[in-house]
Amino acid sequence: MTGMALSIATDTVRAAASAQAYCGGEKLLTAGAVRNLEPGFGGANADVVDGTRTWQVWVGVVGRVLTGECDCPDSRATVLCPHTVAAALAAVRAGFTWNTLPESGTDRRTVDPTERRFRMLAGTLDTAELVAMIARHAVRDRMLAVDLEVVTGCLGTPGAENLRRLRAARHACDGAALVALLSGQPVAEVLQQVGDAVGDAVTARVPGAADLAERCIAALGGRDWAGDAELARQLAAALGRGPVPPLRPLPVDLEELSGLLEGDPVLGGGRIDLTTGDCWPQLVDSGEQTEDDEDPDRWLPVWCEGSRDGYRDVELFIATIGDADFADRLEIAISGRGAFRRFKDVLARREDELRRFHLFAEERQRGRARA
Repeated sequence: MTGMALSIATDTVRAAASAQAYCGGEKLLTAGAVRNLEPGFGGANADVVDGTRTWQVWVGVVGRVLTGECDCPDSRATVLCPHTVAAALAAVRAGFTWNTLPESGTDRRTVDPTERRFRMLAGTLDTAELVAMIARHAVRDRMLAVDLEVVTGCLGTPGAENLRRLRAARHACDGAALVALLSGQPVAEVLQQVGDAVGDAVTARVPGAADLAERCIAALGGRDWAGDAELARQLAAALGRGPVPPLRPLPVDLEELSGLLEGDPVLGGGRIDLTTGDCWPQLVDSGEQTEDDEDPDRWLPVWCEGSRDGYRDVELFIATIGDADFADRLEIAISGRGAFRRFKDVLARREDELRRFHLFAEERQRGRARA
């Protein structure tokens, strides 16, 4: 992702910023407003305190042009704000090494000689050989599988209205509506969301539910995320092709459980009521203290595992984005402190990708909760 090393001096920062922004940045630096300065993605990350607010900043070189990203309302990639100026000056003073990133608009894949060579080799194969090779490698290579699904239209994000209807059908246990909504539609992005309801529809002998369950099992096997194998076995059991899980079923809301597992490490965690399946955050007081509040046969503790898995979700999602320039901007955003906030700020500029990320993250969270 990074290129050649560059030398950045104070004059470079002055030339890249307006006089007002440079003056403001100098004042912030002199006031000691730059905190938590650290190298990041070829440039520098920092927190910049301005009055009562703390802004998260990245500054670096893109296409040999000094560029900044900041949470503040005045920030634009091509115009340095005082906060990015302050971070840049602090990095110069600290002697950071700068590495240029690819310039926006450059599709490196089109000039990659290795890709050109493989294109030539692929051109020597007949269609059947090429199809067989792609299928074999897609099974082992998740990124190739995603590319194949996107290009062929098999990996699609349901629209907002369809999502609303899917969730309504799931909560209402309306198996017929669920089957109708998913008939002929991609299921890859909602497997964990609808899997339990599909299993219930199979058990209730809803017409078309068995075929839908087979599609879900195939998609789960190809994706193989955390929790997918468990859901596939559950659906197979509903179809009568596998053993029924020997455990007592408990109606736990996977979204609530994932909130306990992946919330704030200090405030997260909690417990599950084994009599009802309700998830209780650790700081919630039900107001109904009884003698069995500590009964291990009733309560199952849930320990918070922090945000590491969430950060991995972000990395994997970025790898599915076909626009190389936009993917680069997101990778810059997740470098250093405040990564999640910067990532969502950048992603919000593309509503379709933001909606796809929320689905992607929810699927993975539900899967981890199931596992």
